[in-house]
Amino acid sequence: MGRGDIALSGQQMSKGLLVQILTKAKREFRIHRIQLYDVTEPTLHRDLPEMIRAARQFGPVEISTNGSVRNVDWEAIVTAGPAQITISLSGDIPDTHARGHVGSNLLDVHVAMVQIDSACRYQGVRMRRQVLYHRYPYNLAEEATAKKRARRLGFSFAGLWASTLRPYGQENIAGCVLSPSDAAWIGPRYPGKNCLVLERNININVNGEVTQCAGFGHVKADFLKVPFYEIQLLRRTDPFCRECSSSGMLRYVCRDPHLDSWNARQVGDCWQYRWDRCRHWLFYLREKLMR
Repeated sequence: MGRGDIALSGQQMSKGLLVQILTKAKREFRIHRIQLYDVTEPTLHRDLPEMIRAARQFGPVEISTNGSVRNVDWEAIVTAGPAQITISLSGDIPDTHARGHVGSNLLDVHVAMVQIDSACRYQGVRMRRQVLYHRYPYNLAEEATAKKRARRLGFSFAGLWASTLRPYGQENIAGCVLSPSDAAWIGPRYPGKNCLVLERNININVNGEVTQCAGFGHVKADFLKVPFYEIQLLRRTDPFCRECSSSGMLRYVCRDPHLDSWNARQVGDCWQYRWDRCRHWLFYLREKLMR
């Protein structure tokens, strides 16, 4: 979306289509979590609380928002019972944040965070709330103050190393801490890691069509018409997927520990890195035991 490869359609998925998709998904594999967002803003959906309630029948539901849409009924959304709400940030100063979230007003984001916190307190809901801070070289100095603000409002805080999913080593047009060419140089030195985006995530657009992944939005199949094993075969043999794998970008996208360590050293964030890695491995240990 940020590269302009996908155009906004203005469409909204219906509750009926969502239920059909999740019913088929439940037959074909174990649903770990349902994320009601895909390269767009979920609070623009006119029936988001109802969509959350419908999806909860099949598994834990998460939404991720940039918090910049005004007049959102956060109380109704919290009442619907999502397992987690994530707020995306790109700075703690309005101009810095707007650089990574074009058109977003940081004050609106802070208002949304306050409203979410108030709704949780009023309803006595213990819901996971997280701020996901997109790290760029130009906003690293603001991370500490953004973290303090988030924690005052009951949000956990995590840093995400911003990356561009262009596996050809182009110039660092997004100003990422680690450029595609850097990833191409470092990634292949640590072989043997599968692409978790490919094997654990499946992206489905508003029309019920499976796209390659969050980085490459071209359509691969109609989810309701094609068996899941065939969909995965189509995704694994995609030329973009092979190029991404061979360049080492997949290790960056999948938060390879070596690349996370490399990034952490650039900003002196080694303790936070170690804690993130600990949570990362605990998550996958729990998932393995559940199988």
